[in-house]
Amino acid sequence: MKTKISTALIIGSFSLPVLAHTSNNGVTPFIKSNNPQYYIYLGSGTYAPKTKVTSNTKAILEKMDNDLSINDFIKKEKKPNLSIGAGLDINQYLAIEGFYRYSSIDYKIRETELKETFSANEFGLSILPSTGNINNSGIKLFARLSASALITKFNEFEQDYSGLALGLGAGIQWNMNKQYMMRAEYLHTQFDHSFSDVVKGDNIDGIQLSIGYRF
Repeated sequence: MKTKISTALIIGSFSLPVLAHTSNNGVTPFIKSNNPQYYIYLGSGTYAPKTKVTSNTKAILEKMDNDLSINDFIKKEKKPNLSIGAGLDINQYLAIEGFYRYSSIDYKIRETELKETFSANEFGLSILPSTGNINNSGIKLFARLSASALITKFNEFEQDYSGLALGLGAGIQWNMNKQYMMRAEYLHTQFDHSFSDVVKGDNIDGIQLSIGYRF
């Protein structure tokens, strides 16, 4: 896991602009034309895996002679996700992307030092239809349809799960100039896997903010 994260961070570092020098037309040496088609980005946010108790656990809780719920025993702490991607604008209304995402959430048993981590790694492809540049403002609205190889790990149950996951999303992109862009989007990945008779995975979702470089 540490090796994957380290590799992702090294790759992600190249998504940050490294030259401030500009030529007379405001385009850096990395820009191939006045209308760049390729881009790379680095993102983070609240995108994280979720869990829910199984029907068996719900039945046990219902039989308990008190008003406590599972949330009274467990505290959830989302960790900022990491997202790295590269894309191609096929035209002003359609783009394709490849991406890597790492997300995790910690579960702490209240009044104790016990902590378990549920993490997910995704390697995927997305298609992004959009409105195109709205009134030459540099702003466009877009949707996202994704397919990814998903690898999850839940320390508590010492179980790994891997499989194909489908996702969707929607957001807004601002091309600040020919080089830099910013995004805010909602991401959702379908995930449903029982790790035990007690708990099961229940999708991955959240808000993500990104900054990108066009070339």
